[in-house]
Amino acid sequence: MSKRSVMVWVVIIFGVFFCTQTAKGGLVFKGMIPNGTIMIDGEAGDWVGIKPLLEDAEFDTLCGEGTDFESLYLCRDDQYLYWRLDTYSGFFALGTVDSWKGPLIHFRDDRPSFNTAVKWQKTSVDSEGRLLKRIYNVDEDRFEYALVGEGTEWGVIGDIAEGKIPLSVFEQYEIIGVSGWYGSKDINPCDSVSSRFAVPDIQANGSDGPVTVADGTPVSVTVELTPVEYAGFNADWWIAVHTPFSAPGDWYTYVYPTGWMPGVHRCVQTPLFEFVGFEVLNMALPAGPYTFYFAVDPPDGVPTAELLDSVAVEVTP
Repeated sequence: MSKRSVMVWVVIIFGVFFCTQTAKGGLVFKGMIPNGTIMIDGEAGDWVGIKPLLEDAEFDTLCGEGTDFESLYLCRDDQYLYWRLDTYSGFFALGTVDSWKGPLIHFRDDRPSFNTAVKWQKTSVDSEGRLLKRIYNVDEDRFEYALVGEGTEWGVIGDIAEGKIPLSVFEQYEIIGVSGWYGSKDINPCDSVSSRFAVPDIQANGSDGPVTVADGTPVSVTVELTPVEYAGFNADWWIAVHTPFSAPGDWYTYVYPTGWMPGVHRCVQTPLFEFVGFEVLNMALPAGPYTFYFAVDPPDGVPTAELLDSVAVEVTP
């Protein structure tokens, strides 16, 4: 079956899906991170089986051998997010005169300027670094970075650069992108690899909401997905609404090709692909509050909603 035909029968449905969970440990990622537990030792052996999230072009660095990024990896378990950076040369050129020269990794959140929320950077000790998170001094226009941890427990630079971040560090942010940088005193960055995570979108009457309509007014709900580097990743898809009706009519799930069923059931499992503005509902609704969801998560049948968007609709009598 073609991707286009799969897209049609996935998004023409309208079901309901209860999803109040965020990702494990307080991490709120608009992206899907594979499972894994890594020993932070600068070696690649325990990353076997984990695909790179990003791959960078060769020969695009401004600072020579040992600074040309090849790939960036992420994985996670119940306690930590793990990251890894590789170079094409298989080693990292670390500064002697420029003691801060080395790799950095930035996790960026949903502020309009795509600011760094959490970052790891090399210190003046060649193989070590420090983990920092953004805190606000007075308001959202004035902030600084607070130290979370320092030393080899949090990150090392060996054949690869790798580190770990407690999931609790991300609780106050909604991370939507990641960047690997190769820093230098004179040239910053020497090289970089960067991407926003895959982002789903659901709207009601062309708005992200909340939307208020009078009883009898049609409500049009559309969904779209920009998978970026996650295009082709196999995933569970869910399109949902929480209704004002009593149980078991408060939540329903559409199961293809059976149709609507009460309870939480996966609609379909299929690879991610891009589409825009596809209408999944256009009808008048009974009075009351509704929340519509579009969620995609790892292909395990469990609704963790690691890619999630929602829109609230209030139908007034």
